[in-house]
Amino acid sequence: MSCYEILQLYLMRFGWFELGMHYDRIALRRAITNFQRFAGIHQTGELDDKTTEMMRMPRCGVADTGEKLASYLLQLGRRWRKNNLTYRIVNYTPDLPPASVRREIRRAQKIWSAYTSLRFRRLKGSTPSDIEISFVSFLHGDGHSFDGPGKTLAHAYGPGNGIGGDVHFDESETWTINKRNDLPGGVALRQVAAHQLGHVLGLGHSRGNTAVMAPFYRYRPNFRLHGDDIRGIRRLYGHPPLPTFRPPPPLPNPRPRPSPPLPNPRPPSPLCPPGGDLDAVTCSGEKFDAFTRLANGSVYAFRGRYFWRLNSAGADPGYPQLIADVWEGLPADGIDAALYWPPNRKTYFFKGGRYWRFDGASPDRDYPLSIYLWRTVPNIDAALYFGEFQGRARAYLFTGDQYWRYTEGPRTLDRGYPKALSLWRDFPDRLDAAIQWTNGLDYIFRGDQYWRLDNGGAVTEGANPPYPRSVAKYWMGCFQYMSN
Repeated sequence: MSCYEILQLYLMRFGWFELGMHYDRIALRRAITNFQRFAGIHQTGELDDKTTEMMRMPRCGVADTGEKLASYLLQLGRRWRKNNLTYRIVNYTPDLPPASVRREIRRAQKIWSAYTSLRFRRLKGSTPSDIEISFVSFLHGDGHSFDGPGKTLAHAYGPGNGIGGDVHFDESETWTINKRNDLPGGVALRQVAAHQLGHVLGLGHSRGNTAVMAPFYRYRPNFRLHGDDIRGIRRLYGHPPLPTFRPPPPLPNPRPRPSPPLPNPRPPSPLCPPGGDLDAVTCSGEKFDAFTRLANGSVYAFRGRYFWRLNSAGADPGYPQLIADVWEGLPADGIDAALYWPPNRKTYFFKGGRYWRFDGASPDRDYPLSIYLWRTVPNIDAALYFGEFQGRARAYLFTGDQYWRYTEGPRTLDRGYPKALSLWRDFPDRLDAAIQWTNGLDYIFRGDQYWRLDNGGAVTEGANPPYPRSVAKYWMGCFQYMSN
């Protein structure tokens, strides 16, 4: 078989050259050009070295988009008509302990559920489920044979196609937890599982090379959803529910929500604390200095000398507490801003011309350091982790009417900064605080008002209730005190 016959078979198999299409050089050249455009390589229309290299890459067995070169593709608009899905692991690979397989599948599911209201529940035994997961090889009964190690890694079927939500992993591969600690040439199960679950949920392939739904397998130890993945899955299943709309527990004697305790808890502060310190009044409507997260998912608000731990309904019982009693080394009179940085799972606190780094609630050694290491100015107003761009994490620092941008990599501060805050659509004239909530949504704060960010600006219309909204009401749970 000639190389061009092999090429034609590849293009047919993955949707670029239709079965039965009249074979001629013009049609083949057009198919190669479309594939090259999709793969992000130079469009020569010829079987050159780079094209051959891409075609030899390990990849998903689901067909690509053909000539429909959208950034992400919905599989005929199909989606599950429910958001609570069940799944069953039919069999296990001998490459990994069953407990490890179950853990990696759960983690792959959480990648999608973090950005939507989707929920997954595993069924045991032979109970029928929405999603059936199995490890098979070569011919396995669905008409789409696997081809041995190092080629097609897995395939899956989306909702409404007669096969349900089946996911098939090629047992000819060596499945690993991560490439760094396992056999050379092994395939990371979680990364491939996350991709296949995207198909199960109704997504096709993306032409973004760093997207989870890109068809070619490139190992990434800390992979996350690309903006393309997020737009696609939210188009099908919408946003996750906002974290602050559930009313707080009834008074008196509210039930505390389980949450990792911090050391040295203090007794609950009264509504009107001795000395009349307004900063300690949860529902005063006064501005907060900072909101931030820890690696364990806990969320905290800071105002003056005090801090609160938050849940999805408001402040936890027993708060506020004094910063000086819990956060060792932080200024007792309060902080200016705070930032959780997912790449190293650390939380940064800023005050004046210095900053501190914490691992959870424990301070790292050799801090504080000078704020000038960030190549910015003292007295930061707000800090925000903004997710990824082209596979690298980004963060912003805001001061007055300016902001600085930082991208993960060898450079600390991106070129061309600072810039004017007015470049952000519908922003207030300055910020008091900012945070990316645990559902991946970004929020900014000014006084007792807050906005959700979407598509590069602050949401001001189209939401119910509309933005801006009250921080005291929706973040601190002060429904009983607030009228708006």
